[in-house]
Amino acid sequence: MRNFITNTRLIKAALTAISLSAILYPVSSFAAPQNYGFKIVGHPTESTIAVEVVDNGSGALVTDAQLYTVRWVYGFGKGVPTHQVRVPLKPSSDGTFVTEARPGDRLQLAAIMPGKSDPLTGSLFVGS
Repeated sequence: MRNFITNTRLIKAALTAISLSAILYPVSSFAAPQNYGFKIVGHPTESTIAVEVVDNGSGALVTDAQLYTVRWVYGFGKGVPTHQVRVPLKPSSDGTFVTEARPGDRLQLAAIMPGKSDPLTGSLFVGS
């Protein structure tokens, strides 16, 4: 009976991990288009930064992108692995996205752009 309970718990933990990974879709599996990038354009407050998605070829601002920060979430129970989640950012009126960041942070970002099949992924280092 004890082995049955232990096996049942292991199976539940495995199913939970599989369903979470299917729902959250790890950002590390994305292939990034090379002609777009992320750019820090300001520090509205001491603990936030403003980020733009830009076309590296023309330097134009991409205003219709959906931008996400990518964060690691640690397993909430025994046997549940850590996984990545995408936290959506809201665009401001000027086309920039504001997110929490302090000097020395490295942000993992992902952007989904209309008309592009692969999301853009990358990271930014927040300087002082």
